[in-house]
Formats: sequence, structure tokens, C-alpha cells
Amino acid sequence: MNYPWKPNRFSPSPPSLMSSLALFLFFISSFQLLSSVSATEFIYNTDFNSSNIQLFGNATIQYSILTITNASERSIGRALYPSKIPTKASNSSLPLPFSTSFIFSLAPFQDLLPGHGFVFLFTPVTGIDGVTSSEMLGLFNRTNNGNSSNHVFGIEFDMFQNEQFGDINDNHVGVDINSLSSVVSHAAGFWDGKDNLEFEDLDLNNGVNYQVWIDYLDSTINVTMARAGQTRPQRPLISESVNLSSVLLDEMYVGFTGATGTLVQTQRILAWSFSNTNFSIGDALVTSKLPSFVPSNGSVLRSKGFIIGVSLGAFFILCCAVVVFVYLSKRKRSKAGEEEIEDWELEYWPHRIGYEDIYAATKGFSDRNVIGIGGNGKVYKGVLQGAEVAVKRIPYERRSECSTDEVEKVLRLGLSCTHPNPAARPAMRQIVKVLEGENMDTSLLDKINSAATSFGYAGSFNNRTYPTMDELFQSHDSSVTLNIAAGR
Repeated sequence: MNYPWKPNRFSPSPPSLMSSLALFLFFISSFQLLSSVSATEFIYNTDFNSSNIQLFGNATIQYSILTITNASERSIGRALYPSKIPTKASNSSLPLPFSTSFIFSLAPFQDLLPGHGFVFLFTPVTGIDGVTSSEMLGLFNRTNNGNSSNHVFGIEFDMFQNEQFGDINDNHVGVDINSLSSVVSHAAGFWDGKDNLEFEDLDLNNGVNYQVWIDYLDSTINVTMARAGQTRPQRPLISESVNLSSVLLDEMYVGFTGATGTLVQTQRILAWSFSNTNFSIGDALVTSKLPSFVPSNGSVLRSKGFIIGVSLGAFFILCCAVVVFVYLSKRKRSKAGEEEIEDWELEYWPHRIGYEDIYAATKGFSDRNVIGIGGNGKVYKGVLQGAEVAVKRIPYERRSECSTDEVEKVLRLGLSCTHPNPAARPAMRQIVKVLEGENMDTSLLDKINSAATSFGYAGSFNNRTYPTMDELFQSHDSSVTLNIAAGR
């Protein structure tokens, strides 16, 4: 027989010589007991079926995995080994030792509060008659809870704190004898670290696969748990002396029972082993490549990938909005810096020439292009849109010296330059002299007055009777285009 050293609950040190001798004597006694009965041993590695397990209530087998409860409220499920197993030797009240190990997963449902829990149990009867759901875990009912006639021993994995039963919290493991008021209980988890003094909590209701080891030897129950695939912790979660002589009958059913209430969860057993003789049988359970029942973090709207995607998308949209805003702002400022185009100008396009075009036409207002200097600025020659032009540049700081008469004179000169009859247009030298501030000679004045007369206006430059701008452009021949521009 393979019996490991049963660790002391208060100290991880190895047994003394005397305790080893006592343990040896117990082994001899146990061997004598077991020799008079047939030992029970089985291993289920994700291969549950209707021939190796009995199902009651809502318990089912799904893909060779034992499922105790479903998604419905107040669900009760029970699964038992098909036949009773001997729990006492013939003509003896001393319970037989046993070692069992199983892998379980408790998974909540989305948008539903989880609960209640399940129990590994020894029971004298099959079925679920006389048991209730919710906090009773499908083990007892409110009438028989606590009765010594139940002959029920169990290890509960409870996710609901019931003050009636003295539960320590809503995530604990407890030892139950004929009652849901546990003899001893502890928060779910395992001992680890130096000298096994560091405790790590385990959340029972997160869908993670956990492995449990339950050993009963020398009237002591040891309960240990860890994540599936993790090495068995040296220090048990619970180590308690319990007398099962009056609890266990000669033969008992062994298995699992569980229940939900308004709190709902799926309770699954993925693997299970049991033996009266082999205390290392838990090592036979396969812990790798098991299905995972860990729920996602919620709907796709709350998933990490979705949040990251939305965040990046929002950042991209924000960047695009900033770029568009900057572009529109610059465009608005650019338009604000331009002169407004009045409706009457649209009929005679091109009516204005940009400063950049004039700058290029005069080669950057090069001194080589200066053809005259007037009273308030220089006159430059240039080529604009294929035509030779004269441009007078008035310095910005002398803008106040440019009178209305000066502007009207330039406009009248421009009109004369666009006369439909080329013979009536003034010569470039005459224009330059006027722009330089010299008095107009008689021939130029005659041409200007002739131009005004041809446009249907009375008066002359000398008596300062000029048409308004609206009148000038309304009567201007459609074949005439004004290409005079002023530069700063």
C-alpha cells in the first residue's frame, strides 16, 4: 500500500521516530482491515459516461465532462459512483482510509450572479429526494439539516455566505458532517512560500480548473487544493481530526452534489480518482490540455481588444479633426487677408492681379526694371500675362500720401490704355511721365478725354468731372479687359 506521510497541521517538519513507528503499526492494522474487504479504486480522466457514473436531477455528461448544474435557477444535480463502496471493514466500526482527487471548474454566466456551490460526499442513498436547492447545496433540506440519521459526510465548496450556517465568507471550503454548519472551514486557496506560511487565495467562481486532494487517514481529514497542473502543496488547506465511525455506514455511495438558486453557475467535474489503498492516485489525473471554462471579460463591447480598437480609432478621428480644423483656420485667415470681390467685378474678370504675380512680372521689383520715379513711388516695367505693363509701387509707409485724385488719375490712365481703338491709346512713355508726376501734355489729355467720351461720359480730366466706378464698368465694352494693378 502506498501511504504518504500525513503532515502535522501546525508544522511541516518530518515525523519523529515514534510517530513513524505508530504510523507503521497503523499501516499494519489498515492492511488487516483491507484484507477482509475488497478495495475500491477508479480513475476517470475526462471520460465520464453513463456506465461509470449515475446521474440525478439536472446532472448531465457533456463531451465526457460531468456537469452537475445548468443555467436554470434552483437547479439540483447529483452524480454518484454506480455502486456502493465499502467504507468499513467487516465486524469493525473503524472507517477505511481513502484518498480521492478531482479537477473541477465553477463558471458563472454573463449578467447573472453566481452561486451556490457543490459538495464531494459520502451518502447512504441515491437520488435527490428530500433535498433542496440554493444554500442547501442539494445536500439536505431545512428539516433534516443537522440530523445524525443523515449519515452524510462531505467537503463543501461554497460561494455563498450564509449566517445561518456560520459561513466564514462567500468563497470557502468546509468539512460537513450531517449538516451544512461546517465542522471546520477555510477560505479557498493554498499555502506556499518559505516554510509554507504564505497563503494565496483562489477564486472558486472564475471558471479556472482547480485540483483537489482529500485524504482520510488515522481519523484525520486533509483537504488540499491548487490550480490544475500545479504541484500539490505540502501543507493542506484543512487538516482536522474527525471521527467518522458513527457517520459512515458499512457501505456508502460516493460522488458529488450541487445546486443553484437565484444565484446561477455551471459546476463541472473534469476528472476524478478514488482509492482505499493508493494515496498517490491523484497523480494519475491528467492536468494538461484540459478545456478552459474561464469566461470572457464580458461582451465584445467591454473586451480589451475592442477598447483598444475604439481608443485608437477615436485618437485617429481626433487627429483628423485637428488637421481639418487647422486647415480651415489657415484658409479662413488667408481669405480674411484677401480683398473682398464685389459682384460687379465678376463680369470683367480678371479684375485683380495678385501681388505674387506682380512681383514675378517685375522680377521682384528689380532696380533694372525701374523706368521712372514719381512723387510717391517708383514705376517698374514688366511682362504680365504676355503683355508689357507699367507698375507703380507706393511704399507702405507713404500710403497716406496717395490722394483720391492720384488714384483716379491712375484709373483714368488705365481706361485710356484699354481703349478699343489702339490709335487712341497713350504711349508708354507718356504714361510713365504722368506716373512720375509730370503734367500731362496736350496730346495725352486729348486721348484721355477722347476715351471718356467714347465711353459715353461728359467732362474732362481738367475740370475733375469723372464718372463713378459703377458707371465706368457698366458702359465698358465687353471686349476690354482691365489689367491695371497697384502694388505696395
